[in-house]
Amino acid sequence: MQALRFYGSSNVRVTGISIINSPQCHLKFDSCQGVMVHNLTISSPENSPNTDGIHPCAM
Repeated sequence: MQALRFYGSSNVRVTGISIINSPQCHLKFDSCQGVMVHNLTISSPENSPNTDGIHPCAM
């Protein structure tokens, strides 16, 4: 489960967002090309289980 996921996308630009208390992975890119991320804020409590930040995945 992720807060925001992009799959098979090209020229993705994510700018100026905040993700707070995502259930597991905050931001995931699967099989994407040309991804740019700027001014991103990720926040989760220290005791949250398995809350990863950004997952870039190639398939």
